[in-house]
Amino acid sequence: MFQLTYLDLSGNFITEIDEGSFEPLQQLETLIFGEHNYINSTVIDAISTLKSLKTLDLSRADGIFEVPMELFDTLTHLEVLKLSGCSVSTLEPGTFAALKNLKQLDLRVNLIQNISAYAFDGLSELTRLSLAGNYIRNVDKDQWVGLDSLQEIDLGWNEIKELPADAFSALAEKLEILNLRHNPLKTIPSTGLKNLRSLFLSECPLITIEPEQLKDYTQLEALDVSKCNLTRLEPDTFVSQTHSLKQLHLQRNLLRTIDPKIQQLDVSGNPFICDSETAKFIFIIEDRYKNAAKEGKQFAISNANDTICDRPYTLRHRPLLDVDTDELQPYDEKLDTTTVPPTTTPEAKSTTEEVTTPFTLVGDKKRKIAGEEEKRTKEKISKMEDGMVEIELDSNTPSKK
Repeated sequence: MFQLTYLDLSGNFITEIDEGSFEPLQQLETLIFGEHNYINSTVIDAISTLKSLKTLDLSRADGIFEVPMELFDTLTHLEVLKLSGCSVSTLEPGTFAALKNLKQLDLRVNLIQNISAYAFDGLSELTRLSLAGNYIRNVDKDQWVGLDSLQEIDLGWNEIKELPADAFSALAEKLEILNLRHNPLKTIPSTGLKNLRSLFLSECPLITIEPEQLKDYTQLEALDVSKCNLTRLEPDTFVSQTHSLKQLHLQRNLLRTIDPKIQQLDVSGNPFICDSETAKFIFIIEDRYKNAAKEGKQFAISNANDTICDRPYTLRHRPLLDVDTDELQPYDEKLDTTTVPPTTTPEAKSTTEEVTTPFTLVGDKKRKIAGEEEKRTKEKISKMEDGMVEIELDSNTPSKK
C-alpha cells in the first residue's frame, strides 16, 4: 500500500471517507475518483492529504457544483485535473491559481455559461484546456490571461455565435490547436492566431469560405469544415496556406467539385455530379498520387468508398475514383432520368441557357475529356499562382435535389 502510485475508485457509490484513510498513500500519483461517487467535505479532506498526486480525475462525480478550490492548496504537484461531466456553472477569478504545475485541465460537459476575467490566471504551465459541451456564448480576451503556455483549446459544442477579433489575443504566441466545432458560427473568425496549426469548425453553419477569413492562418496545416453547408470553394480560398495546408476535411457538405492541392483530402458525403467536369477532378487525384510517389511524399483520399456519385442516375452510388472517365459526359439535368432513352431517338439538343461554372485545374492542361469540345462554346483561361489555371466553362449546372 505504501508504494501504490495508481488508484481507481470510480463507480463505487462512495459517499464518505474516514479520516486518515489515505494517509498511507503518500506515493500515490494518480487517483480516479468520479462516476457514481459523491464529493463532500470528508472526500475533499482525504484527497488533500495526497501531496504527491499528479493526476486527479473527478469526472462525472456527484456533488460538484463549483470547482473545489480547497483541494488545491496542498496538491502543488498536480499536472492533470479532470472535472468533466459535473455541474460546474461558473469559473471565478483565480479559481486555479494554486495549481502552478498544471498542464491539462478538462472541464467538458458542465453547465458553464460564464467565465470570469482572470479565471485561469496562474496556470502558466497549462498546455491543454477543454471547455467543450458547455453553454458558453461570449468569449473575451481577459478570460485567457495567465495561460502563457497554452497550445490547445477546445470550445466545441457551445453557443458561440461570433468571436471578437481580439478574443484570443492573450494566446496568440503559443496556441496551435483551436476547436470550435458545433457552434452557431456562420463565418470563420479572424483571430490573429498567427501560429495556429489546426482549426476545427465541423458542424458549424458555414456557407462559404472567403480567402480574407483565412488570411491570419498562414501556418495552418489542418482545417476541418466537415458537415457544414458549403456549396463551393473559390480557387484562391487557401491562397494564404499555399505552402502549409496538408489536411482538409470537407466531408458531408454540398460541394460538387473541388480543387485539391493537399496531402490528405476527405470529400466523402458530397453529392458529386459525375460529369466531364468531375473527370478533371479524378485526373488531378491521379496526378497527385503519381507526383507524391515520385517525390516520396504522402497523399491520401480518406473514406474513398463513401466518396460517391449522386448524378447521373446511371452512375449513382458508384465510388468516384472507380468510375471510368470515358463514361463521363457533360451533364444535362433534363436528360438525366431513371429511364434509359431509346437508341433510335436522335440526341436531344439542350435549349437551356448556358451557365458559367468555374473550375480550377492543376496539372496537364491538354488532357482530353469525353465530349468536352462538342459541348463548350467558350473558354476563359487566366493564370494563377503556383501554376494553377482557372477555367470558366459553359455547362448546364443542375440545382441540388
